[in-house]
Amino acid sequence: MQQRFLFLLKNDVGTNQKNECMKTAIENHCRLNLTLVKNMMPKRARVFTIIRQPWAQFQSSFNFYYGKNMPGEGLSELKVKVKKQLQANCFLYPYLHIAEGRNIDVLENSDLAFENFHQNIPYFFRSKNPQAYDLGLDPYLEDEEEMKKNIAILDSGIDLVMINEHMDESLIILKSMMNMTWKDMLIDENKNVKNYNHYNLDDYPERCAKFEKMFKLDIFLYRHFNATLWRKVDEYGRERMDDDITKLRKLRRVKKTKTLQNDSNGIKKSNFDFKDLFNSIPKTYNDTYLVNILYRKLLKLKNRDKVLSYDLACYMVDNHGGCPI
Repeated sequence: MQQRFLFLLKNDVGTNQKNECMKTAIENHCRLNLTLVKNMMPKRARVFTIIRQPWAQFQSSFNFYYGKNMPGEGLSELKVKVKKQLQANCFLYPYLHIAEGRNIDVLENSDLAFENFHQNIPYFFRSKNPQAYDLGLDPYLEDEEEMKKNIAILDSGIDLVMINEHMDESLIILKSMMNMTWKDMLIDENKNVKNYNHYNLDDYPERCAKFEKMFKLDIFLYRHFNATLWRKVDEYGRERMDDDITKLRKLRRVKKTKTLQNDSNGIKKSNFDFKDLFNSIPKTYNDTYLVNILYRKLLKLKNRDKVLSYDLACYMVDNHGGCPI
């Protein structure tokens, strides 16, 4: 996150005053910087996120970025199909490097990561405490006392860490914390579910030991915030929680696949996507020409600052559209 780029677009409530930008919410894929978030948002703003069991997260990440691209299709054909080297990197690494260019499953990849992993691989963090990395922690922390200290600091700055494996309990706590309605809880069914082979790591003791060493910080993180969630459930009341979960699931069954539009108090979310703008430009040009094309496109948007637009164009070209390698 870089604060200087957050003031480029006129915000959605009809004012372009810099001190009014982003006062409603920050909702994006970004590596957490709690100091920056706290400085940007009003004091009453709440910070929350979601984590999941580390082995489940690794399997999901492996299959989304790598495994789903492999069956029936060689790596060279995949790169030709993708055309843009950026996307080939983004959707293959670090797993391709760890696999030494071979088509292997998640078990063997996790095994080889213990031997072939190093920090210079593109997207290295996906195979070394990725959830801790996304939350701003050093993925190379090894000392348990330092882990506990850093997680405690993180805990003090985040109001709620939701747990994927206990999503209903997490949602009920979020509802209470944010004074939300039952209507807010009724979202569309998850369309991001992918089918792939799931393995129980406990069935492979040696691989399990290697994985636990590579993902030690993520495991500490998950255990800490899982325990934190259940303490919040105890404070909420177990019987009350059971009743509310029963109500939530009943309401889901009633609504099922019907989409509910949430009242946003007249504030409409922008559909503009910088990454889409970057990807719309052919990558056959050199970087200087790419910067100029992107700069001109950015200037066509309303309420655009010329200096910051040029800085943003340079940043996007240097970082492949904002997805750093």
